[in-house]
Amino acid sequence: MVAGPKDSSRRATWEELAAADPDAIVLAACSMSIARTQRELHLLTERPEWAQLRAVRDGRVFVVDGNADFSTPGPGLAHGAEVVARALRSGSEPSGEGWLRIGTPPAAVSLR
Repeated sequence: MVAGPKDSSRRATWEELAAADPDAIVLAACSMSIARTQRELHLLTERPEWAQLRAVRDGRVFVVDGNADFSTPGPGLAHGAEVVARALRSGSEPSGEGWLRIGTPPAAVSLR
């Protein structure tokens, strides 16, 4: 993680992300569905730093529904935690319930 458990939400710099060189990246963009996050993904993937990250090279980048599962307190947060856990344990599966591995065709994702 780039931020600590008590840190407020903020943008990480590319330098921080490169220094962390994460094993996996889960994109849960605030108030954005999986489809919208996919449409905006080029803002990350077009940067030369993106391809250098270990998670990207290893195919361990996942998009989850930031709107349904992470934007408001309530049962959706518990579901969101389950979605992230399933994605991280997915092996090489391209998608699952509520998550999509980057590079998977949009029609392949299974929402709730």
